[in-house]
Amino acid sequence: MTEEREREREHKRVRQACANCRRKKTRCSGERPICAFCARLGQTCRYTEDFYPDSGAVGYAGPLPQENHRLATRVALLESRLSMLDAGSLDNAFAPGFGASTEQRRRTSGSQQDAASPDNRIDNEFASLLDHGTLQTLANVYFRHCHQQPYTYFHESTFRQRLEAGSLPTYLIYAFAATAVRFSNDPNFVGRQAEAMNCFSRMAWSEIMEQSFSDNHNLSISTVQAANMLGIVDYVAGRSGVAWVKMGLAIRLAQTLLLSREPHPWLLPHEAEERRHTFWSVYLLDKLMSCGRDRPPVILDADCTVRLPVNPCSFQNPLGPDPPTLASIQEIPDIAPLEKSDHFALTIFMVSTLGYIARWAFKHSAPETRLPWDSRSEFARINGILLSFESYSDACDVDFADVLDRHFVSHGNLDEVSAAHFMYSHVVYHVNQLLLHHPFLLRQHLQSFKANVPIGFLRAAIHKGKDHAIRIAAIFRILQQYGRETFPSFFGYAAVLAGMILRLHAVHPVHMSEHEANAHLKSCLSFLDHKPVRWESYRRMSKILKDFEPSSLLAEELLSLRLDRTPFEPGSEEELWQMCDYSWLASSARLYVKTNSHTPARSESPGPQDIALPRSGHTPDFDALYNGAMSLDYSLLGEPRSDDIVNLGLRF
Repeated sequence: MTEEREREREHKRVRQACANCRRKKTRCSGERPICAFCARLGQTCRYTEDFYPDSGAVGYAGPLPQENHRLATRVALLESRLSMLDAGSLDNAFAPGFGASTEQRRRTSGSQQDAASPDNRIDNEFASLLDHGTLQTLANVYFRHCHQQPYTYFHESTFRQRLEAGSLPTYLIYAFAATAVRFSNDPNFVGRQAEAMNCFSRMAWSEIMEQSFSDNHNLSISTVQAANMLGIVDYVAGRSGVAWVKMGLAIRLAQTLLLSREPHPWLLPHEAEERRHTFWSVYLLDKLMSCGRDRPPVILDADCTVRLPVNPCSFQNPLGPDPPTLASIQEIPDIAPLEKSDHFALTIFMVSTLGYIARWAFKHSAPETRLPWDSRSEFARINGILLSFESYSDACDVDFADVLDRHFVSHGNLDEVSAAHFMYSHVVYHVNQLLLHHPFLLRQHLQSFKANVPIGFLRAAIHKGKDHAIRIAAIFRILQQYGRETFPSFFGYAAVLAGMILRLHAVHPVHMSEHEANAHLKSCLSFLDHKPVRWESYRRMSKILKDFEPSSLLAEELLSLRLDRTPFEPGSEEELWQMCDYSWLASSARLYVKTNSHTPARSESPGPQDIALPRSGHTPDFDALYNGAMSLDYSLLGEPRSDDIVNLGLRF
């Protein structure tokens, strides 16, 4: 009797789903005349009284590997949508919808439908601008300003051919347009770049959700590329929570496609290399986004058996030796496995080291038991890796401008495309040195040990931090002198780290003069304020660095040759953590604590699309979460309206 009742209940639950939700296999809220899903999409909601599933229709529908791929894709997409509503945000985001009556939810759905119409008109307006000529112009912009900065997804000639032939997936075109439009001077976009970027990003994510849950969708590398690009768009816009979701989806789909392994030998050279480049671009974003307390790296280096990419300009290496793996470089062999000109591979090498440093500095892993000056410690191992990078570069000891002039400048013009990964690898190298020898992060690490800290160890760390801060300031000053107008978004984080250390030395001028420290600090601020400011995060970072005014007592304590184990004042400690946290610096919704003030932390109220998702601290109540998700206005998360599945909360 119980089984019959359960079957009847399930039958009724399925019967109440609208036609759209049944077709997309999406859980339907069942509200009439329009469900929450159709309200967000702005589409007609139809309920039919006849439910006619054929129980015998579910059977073997293709080769098992293809079905496994499809299942893995849907699992990854489900997890991404689950992650969109972090469990910790229930108290704030869902409170109004919990316990609401059916009539209240109907009114909410109706208002969502009304709100969707203007957005649909805006989407249609921008979509109509992507004609053949505009797409070709955006392609020129993309390969000049976005390609190799540092992400390299495409074989340029193949991408242009597919764009010309109209064979690229729609979601990839939207993701590519969202990435490139930031730098476009097209009259249709001037003054509206941010609006167009958000619109294209929203439509791309909607397409990914829509197509990936259709029965005839085949997972392809294009989905990985688009999801990763959209993660970058959200991250630099300050929406780190949803950026993690999209980047997490890109990682899961890359794993499903086995991109971390060597491509099959029967692939054409440019096809195999595109797989490598796409995987390493996903890898780069994963490591770069781990520079903070909230999120450790996801991809394990031990799982990366695919070889490093060859020269991205050629995208093929038919006659040369096989490129090395990441593991072979990290082992620091007697014979160097890379050439000095393998700048993309060297960028990956340094970013992988950044992942190790982030785990160590931001305490993502178990506390280390060995003292940093022990040759067997993680600190010593990382320091050895950084020294090995210096064997590949002439720019670590000589004037950076001289190296650029010799290798990348012709007739007074800097070849920005060829120099892109060279510049990036060196900036990341200096960031690694700053994080490893950061006076605050290092002292936080030393607090867990009872042994006396050698004065020589602290002296060397302070001088290394100072020297690499000066070198970063010099690099940014040189790049501005060459007339560059665009820079990678990660460079802003480097400017803040360097500027923070220089500010400490200016306040406590023992290891360098106040005038010299302020001069280099000015270079960092000038870089962040350099017109045109293409990145929203640069503006936020510039303000934070200008507002950073440590007390003389704090600066003296951080730059002392003796370790004071007295805990920092909570406000000062929190600010120092924030200044080192890339995600916090880039976030558009944050709490900021000033060191020189004992007033309560002030809140910068986020706009509707700038809500930061807090860290999860418990397992979500999925029943409550579902009810809340059905009544949530998804536009508050800055996400697309076309959610093909329910948004709940898992973290990658």
